[in-house]
Amino acid sequence: MTTNNENYYSYVSDYLFINFLNTINIKKIAVTDFLEEENGIEDWISFMVKQGILTLQQVEQLEKSSIDVKKMKDFRDQWRNYFEESEELQNAIESLAMYTKQTPLYFDHSLKPIPSKGGTEGLLAMLSFEMLQASQSGIFKN
Repeated sequence: MTTNNENYYSYVSDYLFINFLNTINIKKIAVTDFLEEENGIEDWISFMVKQGILTLQQVEQLEKSSIDVKKMKDFRDQWRNYFEESEELQNAIESLAMYTKQTPLYFDHSLKPIPSKGGTEGLLAMLSFEMLQASQSGIFKN
C-alpha cells in the first residue's frame, strides 16, 4: 500500500475495530482487500498511528511478534459476516472474551489497552476488547 493518500480507506472511524473491519473497500465492482496487499497490515497499523487511534506503545508491543494475516482476515471476515447476518450476540461475545483471556491487557497512563503479547494475539486481544466495550456501550446491537 505505502501511500500518502488519506482517502485510501473508504471510511475512518475513531474505533480501531471499525477501521479493521473496513480493511476491505468496495467501490462499484472493484474490491480491494488492504490486508492482501504487500505490507498491508503494517501499513494499516501505521495509518492508525497517524490517525491517533493506536499509540506508539501499543505498536511497539504488537511488533514483538509477527502478525498472521490469514488469522486476521479470518477474524475480520467472521465479524463482517456477523454484522451482515446478525447472528446471535451471546456466542459472538464469548468468542471475543476468549481472545482477551488468552492475551490479557494492561493499560497505560491514558487508559489505552496494551496487550501482554505482541503479534496476532495482541492485535486480536485489542480488537476484541474494544468490540466488547462497544457491545456494552450499545454501539452495535443484535
